[in-house]
Amino acid sequence: MKEDTGFYPEFVHVYRIYRTIKTRAWCKEKGIRMSGLPLGIPPSNLSK
Repeated sequence: MKEDTGFYPEFVHVYRIYRTIKTRAWCKEKGIRMSGLPLGIPPSNLSK
């Protein structure tokens, strides 16, 4: 990322498996916004 362009992206689209606490903290530190569902167990009353 930064090695190619000289800066980090402003926004990234990530799969749920990569939305860990560690990755979220790293992105927050670098000022990168992440897309996707929030961490945790989804509510059971959510219709699909």
